[in-house]
Amino acid sequence: MPRLKTKPAPFADVRRLLLGYELDGPKMGRALDTSTTTGKRRLDHPEELTLAELAKISRRVGIPADVLRNAIKFN
Repeated sequence: MPRLKTKPAPFADVRRLLLGYELDGPKMGRALDTSTTTGKRRLDHPEELTLAELAKISRRVGIPADVLRNAIKFN
């Protein structure tokens, strides 16, 4: 029986982008001024990121806002 393509996880491109900039739990927590646990949770579930947190990531990590905006896709 042939394999069917599955839909990618929601916000998978955002997670891939953040991991590409070598963000992990502690670095994400420092960028967001939160704990390491919250940083890891936001990295594991990028759909929970607020616009203010995305702006902080853009400024503090150096990810251009346009790149972040293009990575957000609704499936």
